[in-house]
Amino acid sequence: IEIENLTQSLDIYNKPLKRLIFGRDLINLGFKEGLEFKEILDYALVLQIENCLNKEEIINLITKNYKIKSF
Repeated sequence: IEIENLTQSLDIYNKPLKRLIFGRDLINLGFKEGLEFKEILDYALVLQIENCLNKEEIINLITKNYKIKSF
């Protein structure tokens, strides 16, 4: 019940999670659109949910774990 009260007071009760990382963020980092986009975006969402990381921390891990491909 405490969690429910907290989520209601923060006005996030029954609302979808707001993603921190979008495709445009990956493009701004230098990634090219492609099949790997979904994998990276899914990875970012897992980091956000399971590790409670902020946008900067997630971007740091993305650039560390995924190579920017030059075409």
